[in-house]
Amino acid sequence: MRALGATPEVTRDYDHDWIRQANAAHDLPTDAPAAAAASDAEALLPSGVGTGAVALLAVGWGVAGMFGTEARAQHGDTLHLRLRLQLRQPCRHLVVSYHIKNRQNQHILGGHSSDRPEVHGRAWQSGEVLELAFDIPVHLHQGDYALTVLAASMADVAHYTDAVFHLWADDVATLHVMPRAHFPLSDLIEPPQDLSVIPHAPWLVLDDFFPNLLTGFRVAEYNAHLAAFPQLSVLSSLGDFASQHARYAEHYPALAHRVRPFAPAWLAGAGLAFLNFLNNAHQFLPALQQYRVPFVLTLYPGGGFGLDEPESDAKLAAVLACPLLQALIVTQGVTQDYVQRFAAGRGLALPPLHRIDGVVVNPLYLEVEAPARDAMADKAVLDICFVAERYMPQGANKGYPAFIAAALALADCARLRWHIVGGGFTPEEIDVSALGDRIQFHGRLTTQDLRQFYARMDLIVSPNQPYLLHPGNFDGFPTGCCVEAALCGVAVMATDALQQNPGYVDGESMLMLDAASEVSLAQQIEIRIRQILADPAVLTRIGQAGQVFTRELYALERQIGERQRILRSVAQRLGLPVPMEENPLP
Repeated sequence: MRALGATPEVTRDYDHDWIRQANAAHDLPTDAPAAAAASDAEALLPSGVGTGAVALLAVGWGVAGMFGTEARAQHGDTLHLRLRLQLRQPCRHLVVSYHIKNRQNQHILGGHSSDRPEVHGRAWQSGEVLELAFDIPVHLHQGDYALTVLAASMADVAHYTDAVFHLWADDVATLHVMPRAHFPLSDLIEPPQDLSVIPHAPWLVLDDFFPNLLTGFRVAEYNAHLAAFPQLSVLSSLGDFASQHARYAEHYPALAHRVRPFAPAWLAGAGLAFLNFLNNAHQFLPALQQYRVPFVLTLYPGGGFGLDEPESDAKLAAVLACPLLQALIVTQGVTQDYVQRFAAGRGLALPPLHRIDGVVVNPLYLEVEAPARDAMADKAVLDICFVAERYMPQGANKGYPAFIAAALALADCARLRWHIVGGGFTPEEIDVSALGDRIQFHGRLTTQDLRQFYARMDLIVSPNQPYLLHPGNFDGFPTGCCVEAALCGVAVMATDALQQNPGYVDGESMLMLDAASEVSLAQQIEIRIRQILADPAVLTRIGQAGQVFTRELYALERQIGERQRILRSVAQRLGLPVPMEENPLP
């Protein structure tokens, strides 16, 4: 029986009545069983109208990096809509559609998946998950709109004669369209759309800093995973996500729509998650446990991980005790030894443990075989740099005071030029006036700018020391900055207090500083640089040998390729579909 009353209520009742009549014609349930809906912790909304064979796990839409259930758009924008659903009963001929409605609950425009064989032509089984992403041109008047999501089985997509409706979810998201400069003469009812489908449980990368372009190794690694695994998306809890996403989209437009702000609901139905750093794993652990998502963790130095530090140990114990942890990747021998002792001492069973020395580097550093140039061969000065972020006063843990002390001790050498790269360092914190214009502070640099910067450098100095930032804190060896410099042919001078050296040879492929020596680091740096000035050819040979060894150690196949093999192995063990081809390049 048709309802009488206000237009919104009448149109909604009409829709629901139509669905109930269609299902009743096939002797099928017209409303999902309440008990089934109530017992489902993952469904976004309890199943109301329909058989309940399909559940909506997550929904979101937005433009220009903004993504959620409340969106704003302008005429001419492209609205990105993403739906994740799960089958609760087997069904065939599945069609998923969206409908955008005005305040009167009238359908203004919509789209569907009926022409996608991976959705409509598949026999879906209970428990399977699919994700659909619609890109919708916005051709709407100013005003407020709501989203309805529909899932049905229908072989006759032309006339709906055999339609069985499984899900009708009203008002699951809202859209506000802002005023436009020129009022339109007509409306477009069903705009062209771009639809992509993930016909199985999606994979996720969970992070707290991506897509900020200043995190070069994340950009390199996550872009490679996005290129290799079409079912993968990145969810980020970065505070200024929208502005950083806009910059990222300028450089990587083909991947940007798969990078979204984190919302817990998007873990529902996910098959696998990947994370870097202990802090990330601990931050996202409650959501991973709530939605029962298996995950793989790379345990880098830093990022909340320290040696024999109570807060770090508590986080590490919580993560290692989680049965959802499927594999653990470590990047340093000291980390591997510590984790094994830590787990044994607490009776924790470790998942498969993989050691991949080093860090993922941006492919820009590996694209061109650029041999190290002769130091001072084409110029009268030696350019020496310090590259790090300042996390504590004077950047003491990175060795900035020792670097500046050495520079001041070498102030009599007019052929030396000093360069500081990284956020937080200023000429005022430690007085460098004695160096005049021979020292420059460059601030933070993007990967592209940093690569160009290294092309002008002869030597990078990294006198970093463990345990200064906080108890248990340490850096990997070499640091990521030193790795990138070495790939550009820059000779590296560095400390290795924890004996993490993967194979560099002092005086041949690197200049080693002894953090345990009675001679201060500043004095060691000064002595080494005076020796270099007497024979610059030594620096050239070290830069060339260091570049060759670093290219072998940090090759894409060894870094990204090995990580992707681990992800594939875990996915196969979990029974998840895995793309056959490996593609480590973004």
